[in-house]
Amino acid sequence: MKNKLLTMAVLVGLISGCGGGGGGGSKEGATLSKESAEVAAISLETLEQPVAMSNFIISVLHQLSAKEGKISDDCNTSSSEIGSFSASLIDSVLTIELNECDITGKEKITGSVTATFDSLSKHGQYLEFKGELETGVLNYDQYGQQYTIKYNASVTQELESSHQVKLAMALRGNEAIYVNGIPLYFSNSEVVKVLDYMLGTYSATAYADITAPHIFNGSLALRTSEALQGNILRYPTRGKYEIHGANGSYASVSPGSTDDWAKIEESGSSDYVEVSWSDMTSGAIIAFPSRRASAPGEFNSYYVSDEPKLYSNQSPEVVKTADNPLKPEQTLLIIPAPTPDQLTNSEFYNRYDYSTISPDDYSVTADGPWVTVRVLKDLPVDANFTLRLLNGDGVDYASVDFNTEEVYEISVNQDQVIRDLAPFTLKPVKVTDESKNFTVSWTQIVKDDQIEVNQNNAKEATIDPSEMTPGEIYKFKAEITDPFGREFIHVVSLMVEDPLKGSSYISYETDHLWRAPNESYIKVIESAGNITSSDAYIANVYDNGYNLSESYSLNVDNMTNGYVYKDYYGPNTTGDFSFSIDGSSLTSNCMESSIQLDVLENEMVHEGTNSETGNPIEYQKLAVDFTITCESGTLTGKIRSNSLVE
Repeated sequence: MKNKLLTMAVLVGLISGCGGGGGGGSKEGATLSKESAEVAAISLETLEQPVAMSNFIISVLHQLSAKEGKISDDCNTSSSEIGSFSASLIDSVLTIELNECDITGKEKITGSVTATFDSLSKHGQYLEFKGELETGVLNYDQYGQQYTIKYNASVTQELESSHQVKLAMALRGNEAIYVNGIPLYFSNSEVVKVLDYMLGTYSATAYADITAPHIFNGSLALRTSEALQGNILRYPTRGKYEIHGANGSYASVSPGSTDDWAKIEESGSSDYVEVSWSDMTSGAIIAFPSRRASAPGEFNSYYVSDEPKLYSNQSPEVVKTADNPLKPEQTLLIIPAPTPDQLTNSEFYNRYDYSTISPDDYSVTADGPWVTVRVLKDLPVDANFTLRLLNGDGVDYASVDFNTEEVYEISVNQDQVIRDLAPFTLKPVKVTDESKNFTVSWTQIVKDDQIEVNQNNAKEATIDPSEMTPGEIYKFKAEITDPFGREFIHVVSLMVEDPLKGSSYISYETDHLWRAPNESYIKVIESAGNITSSDAYIANVYDNGYNLSESYSLNVDNMTNGYVYKDYYGPNTTGDFSFSIDGSSLTSNCMESSIQLDVLENEMVHEGTNSETGNPIEYQKLAVDFTITCESGTLTGKIRSNSLVE
């Protein structure tokens, strides 16, 4: 065979611009011309496409545990090719939407596929099913070459033995795979692969009569004269498939001189050439499907030793139940299947301080190649652990990480200005899961005036605002213990509005385009400002009676009518501004930003002189509105201090 073996992109080039036509083409053998040889070269990879999709479907079904439901996730075979998908299984129909999903490592696929099952069941770590898959028009992007593919196929998977599965695929309908709308007919097609999980070996065969009347006359016959065989993630080391043409001519493909190379031989010639196996197959028909969306049809040529080895992508995801999130469970695929002696030596430790977990607090069991680690006693929360399975020399042949970080939100009342003197309840206002046990203990942080705080139950307390001096700030500490025993403190500041002096607070709201969208914030706090026609510096008044690190500042320099604009590189004039709360900037890293500051009230009020110190008794009445833009988002804020301005 003198023609260079090409990928799917060549086929697209051959049929682009071809007109209509129909039928399966001639049944006579095709002469191995340039056109027919190029189709022959990629015939196996073309016929693999429904198998590659079957691998992905198997991955999705495992994530759904073969039960009705919906999922969405990333899908990729490498960190550089990340797509996404969504899937739903309802009434034995699996519908998948793909968005640039790389399922073989050779192309990104966008489109939809539906699998309708006559039967579907899960037995331990294996699926059995019988069904039909049908694609919409799938958009492929293979190294920048774009084309479409469409097909209909039946797929069956069954258990041959306790740890051996057999997958069979055959095209249905008119037995065509459409490339850019042009049919390639694979009549009497069948692809069969048998995966042995105990040994990590595969055996695969492919058969089809190929016609492509828009490209060449006659037919080609794809035959596996000897099943392709090898080890998990490796190209075949045994076997042969052939493409037969007219007059007894054929070309055969078999393992070459190295693991990555295939040998191509022609009938009637003792010569041969070697090419990369990756030019002949995507690996889909010899891949062990993943149990997760990552690397769903993973295949590579990594070296596989005779010692037990962990296959992470083919292992299920870690299981953490809502009832026992600190007792994770992980099942690992280890091939060859470890012996009982190889499961008795393990090490489980905290990666931060290397403290170990007692062997009594976890178990390691196996069902053939599937090794399950179960944590029997709650692990410490918010920690990272590693379990190592060790061989006789103390070297790990498998390791797995457990992360016990748990997110559990308990939000209590925001700061408020109270205008209704009815009893006020201090309480949680947003909780991740109300059914979980948590506590909130309320006390007043006393500076001057102390009022009664009545703890009603484990989470709520009540105060009487009529006991509060109007215009004064009262602070209440919420000591929170979440379901995992973690302790947090949050301070709620309250003020009853003074009918003469008003109230003191800073607040803001963001729109849906702001970096933290649709956020509402208020802090009851007294402010002081130094404001001129061109500059403004406004910040909290430090109150040493509470010993709390509450702070904010708003600075505007060289404004014109209260306005300043700047881009990422700084102000376009000498103007500048910044806004931060509790040390966190809300205006940094904006490519374009601006502020409009409107001063509604700014007055110093003198109330006399301190008889002991002789210092004046005074306070500032301040009311400022401001609007900040960052890119297309908007933050609108208010500063009020001893002010009746709304």
